[in-house]
Amino acid sequence: MNNNRVCGCFNVTVDDIIKAKSKGCKSVKEIINETQATKACGRCKLSAELTILKVLLNRLYIK
Repeated sequence: MNNNRVCGCFNVTVDDIIKAKSKGCKSVKEIINETQATKACGRCKLSAELTILKVLLNRLYIK
């Protein structure tokens, strides 16, 4: 379980991104649309997209 917050505005966590992938999302855009990450203020855009890419490529290092 990884509750590291990716987007504060919508309280999106790494687990939410992993769940979106398991539901069938296959791109950054699809996961953003599913989770709403980056869709408010945009401050998290770069780090959120990087985290999403890591999840999609199974490269996420979870402590």
